[in-house]
Amino acid sequence: MIADELRGLAIVSVTQAQKLGAIDDILIDTQQHQVAGFLLQGGLFHGGPAVAWSDVRTIGIDAVMVDDSSAAGANVAGQTRLAQLRGRKVVSNTGELIGTIVSIDFDPVSGAIVSYIVAGLDRGVFRAPSQFNVPAATVSAIGADLITIDAQAAGLKAAQ
Repeated sequence: MIADELRGLAIVSVTQAQKLGAIDDILIDTQQHQVAGFLLQGGLFHGGPAVAWSDVRTIGIDAVMVDDSSAAGANVAGQTRLAQLRGRKVVSNTGELIGTIVSIDFDPVSGAIVSYIVAGLDRGVFRAPSQFNVPAATVSAIGADLITIDAQAAGLKAAQ
């Protein structure tokens, strides 16, 4: 499932039959390559409450279901917002700039990140950068400004 498909989706409590909010951003555990939760829409600058992945019962077409309203307000300190990863440069272990992160693809049952979606470099006039997936298992490290990957494991060839 592509993370961007969740933006604006309602979070609903099963036991209270209550909408707790709508998803504003995805929270990511960058060490485990795992969705850590969802940040709900809220204030102009700070966002709203968070829902931890462990509280998610199911992800449906129209809503993300949680057991009860106590799910909103989870402590997800230290997690990275997908918005913070977007635009981060991806560099291979061979020293080649591959592109920039645009989104993630994750398993909606486990929350495991399957791949990071990367916009390739614009290599010419009138050509939009292509997008491709970099498997999470090939990511060596995620830093404050860069993401490094194992080019060979990712199946990337050096630019000629």
